Amino acid sequence: MIEFRNVSKTYKSKKKVTTEALKNVSFTLPNTGMVFILGKSGSGKSTLLNILGGLDNCDSGEIYVDSKKISNFKENDYDYYRNTYVGFIFQEFNLIEEYNVYDNISLGLKLQKEKVKKEQLDQILEQVGLTGLGLRKINELSGGQKQRVAIARALIKNPNMILADEPTGSLDSETGKQIFDLLKQISKEKLVVIVSHDVESANQYADGIIEIHDGVVVSNTIMIEPVSQRAFVTKKSHLPWKDSFHLAVKSLLTKKIKMVVTIILVTMALLFFGVSTSLSSYDFPYTIAKVLLENGEHYIDLKKESGFLNENEVAEINQKTNLERYPVYSLKSNNTTVALELNRLEYLQDSENVMVYYMSYVGGSNQFIEADESFIEGEILGHYPETYDEIMIHSYLADLIIVNGVLVYSETEPNHETYFYPKDYDELLNTDQFILIGNHQVKVSGIILDDTAPFESLKTTRNNSVLNGTDSFLSLNDYSDIYSEFSTKIMRYGKDIYVKEGFAENIPLEPNTRLDTSVFRVDVTYQNRSYLLSSDIQYMSRAVEVDNGQETVEVTKLNDNEIIINASFLDKISNNEFSKQKNTYIEEHYDGSIPVSEVETEFVRNYLQEHDILNQEILIEFEQYNKNQKSSYMIKVVGYQNMSDTIYIADNMATELQPANINVSSIKVKVDNREDMEALIETFPTEDNTREITVDTVRPIISDNSYFTYFNSIMDLFEVLSGIAFIVSIIFAIFAIILLMNFIITSIFHSKKTIGILRGLGAKKTDVMKIFFQEGLLVGIISCILTGILLFAIIYFFNAKISSYFFFDVSFILFTPKLLLTLLLGVLIVIFISSLIAVYKISRMKPVDAISNK
Repeated sequence: MIEFRNVSKTYKSKKKVTTEALKNVSFTLPNTGMVFILGKSGSGKSTLLNILGGLDNCDSGEIYVDSKKISNFKENDYDYYRNTYVGFIFQEFNLIEEYNVYDNISLGLKLQKEKVKKEQLDQILEQVGLTGLGLRKINELSGGQKQRVAIARALIKNPNMILADEPTGSLDSETGKQIFDLLKQISKEKLVVIVSHDVESANQYADGIIEIHDGVVVSNTIMIEPVSQRAFVTKKSHLPWKDSFHLAVKSLLTKKIKMVVTIILVTMALLFFGVSTSLSSYDFPYTIAKVLLENGEHYIDLKKESGFLNENEVAEINQKTNLERYPVYSLKSNNTTVALELNRLEYLQDSENVMVYYMSYVGGSNQFIEADESFIEGEILGHYPETYDEIMIHSYLADLIIVNGVLVYSETEPNHETYFYPKDYDELLNTDQFILIGNHQVKVSGIILDDTAPFESLKTTRNNSVLNGTDSFLSLNDYSDIYSEFSTKIMRYGKDIYVKEGFAENIPLEPNTRLDTSVFRVDVTYQNRSYLLSSDIQYMSRAVEVDNGQETVEVTKLNDNEIIINASFLDKISNNEFSKQKNTYIEEHYDGSIPVSEVETEFVRNYLQEHDILNQEILIEFEQYNKNQKSSYMIKVVGYQNMSDTIYIADNMATELQPANINVSSIKVKVDNREDMEALIETFPTEDNTREITVDTVRPIISDNSYFTYFNSIMDLFEVLSGIAFIVSIIFAIFAIILLMNFIITSIFHSKKTIGILRGLGAKKTDVMKIFFQEGLLVGIISCILTGILLFAIIYFFNAKISSYFFFDVSFILFTPKLLLTLLLGVLIVIFISSLIAVYKISRMKPVDAISNK
């Protein structure tokens, strides 16, 4: 006995439209008899049948079959339920065309793991009126005969109920009558539930009728008589692997040539995909972290490609990393970068004796790091700075000071450049000489002892004997020489100067009076046209003689938004006509009776008045490079000066635009393990990953290290190679995909009906899948082995070849167990991608939908 208690079912479409298919449906079905479920299309009758047959479940309510609650069944329980309790009969017969009558009927027994006996099959055929037709192909049968085979297939399982969805919909009236007569006969021993809108047949054959309208039972004529309770017993459905594998092998061997061609094409396609994927998905964070730590490098600089970090960017860094970190300052005083100055000119004069070790760092040192002593890697000779008058330097910089000399303060000649040449580290640490950093006097309190022993030979190697960067393999430069290693490990960070916290705020720095034209782009708009200015721009720090159009006056201060222009300004807005006209005027009017400067002044005043430039408001825009922001002013020209190529601006503009004395050039981060370094580089990508950013956009914060130059060049190479490999792989993949579509996908979709039939008979989803998967398994295994061997050989060659051009050992392309697993999965995915999707999708569909190709 079957009982529905307040069963409801709601569907949601892809557009999230809700449809209530069943609404609190309740009824009871007997163990035997013929029950018709009537209703219009969309009334919910098919949904009810699917729920009853275990092809769908309800959202709420309870369903009992022989006192067993099935409404909370799991998927496997439903499979076993369909395998044992339910026999389906469909409108379109839904027989497997490739099988004969015997094979179609015996499917139900095989899924129940029952032994198939010919006598049993013949007996069921006789029952449905198909005696002697067991060996007939399905396409040799009439419509009525096919439906009888479907009935026989349902009966062979000995189910408790037969569920028929429009069983006579595709038959003529006479044949339909025969089928109903047969089902009526069967209903004497089993429950037969028929979904139909054929009211006439229902009235003629039904023992009970349930009518549904809009998901609600509006009529129920079923009469339930007391019966003895049946036990709920199901049989597990299972298709043995050997049977499914046997079917797969048998299918594969019927197309040997196609199989071989498929293996070749799939192997080639996967090989190119593997190479291009290995190149394009090169794990930069992992590899660079591994190389840095293996070489004793624990520092990453977070900075911008150009310009300084502002407060918001420093805050962003502090928010995104908790690693030990300190700011690196760049200082500017009176328009000049503050630095520790070496006597570079004297050392360079004897060019024949310039040694590699010393020549590459003969300028100044202008990077100041306010960090704790614990931040330092390596042994310290002396002590960490304890006052603002002390600094700590690297031993490499100390070596440069010994050879080049360092600028120091001289009490006897304070305005003369005096250089100190210590003979060794001890003298540098203990001297009474004060080293000048800008106008600030300091002493070296400590020296970080770098490991420069491997590079001692460079102290006696002349500069002109160093050659590196030679083109080599695949246009990759050769950086395997000792100089590349030296410049990376020692030179790059030998300039760093460590100071006490607060150093930048406590040393004397004079205001910067000039705008840094390397930082700003300055445009002026005059008569609706824009012009780029190139003159030096300053604010009024001293008195300037200015021509105001009537007389020459001394100006010491400008009001807000006032400027004093020069000849270059006038040339810009006149396309150089100003200078041309001035020269012509002087040639025509200068006769020697008055100084030429007076003739020039006369012309300038006439020009300013004629073009109404004085006291005219002109738009000027200052745009800081690498920042998406502009400062615009409506300026007023109040005078002209020709003593220098300088434009003077008012204090209000200068205050906003003048360079700061203290700027954060980077944040130096200390990292002790690979995982943290990987995460840091992933959070702040390298410079190589920012190329697509335009000039006008805000530059991101990037990671930087001296090793990155080499890795970025490798990434450039990999980008080219991966592009080529990807194109080739696409070509081969197209052929492989076309073949696989014919070989696997097409056959699966042709078998969609078969999949639906198997599921309706009670086959588990895994039973259906493994039939089709194993056909491609052999192809996949062979392709995987071949691809793995070839890919390993190619990766080994590339790593060995490319690594030979660097001073450090590294595998740029990793052939790891993860890669092998990815390769295996990739092969299987390429082989089975379409079959996985198709079979999974089809097996997830309702059998009725799969069979009807919905």
